[in-house]
Amino acid sequence: MWYEQIYSSVITVACVVITMHIMLPVNLIETGHVHRRNMHGYMYVF
Repeated sequence: MWYEQIYSSVITVACVVITMHIMLPVNLIETGHVHRRNMHGYMYVF
């Protein structure tokens, strides 16, 4: 039904958000910065 798409997308977004929040402290511990690679040269927006 139509509601299955809604709660499926909510679950998907929640999993992505949880993964991003888990990766941040792990990257800080292992590499000392937020991203795995040095992304400073790629960021044109910031």
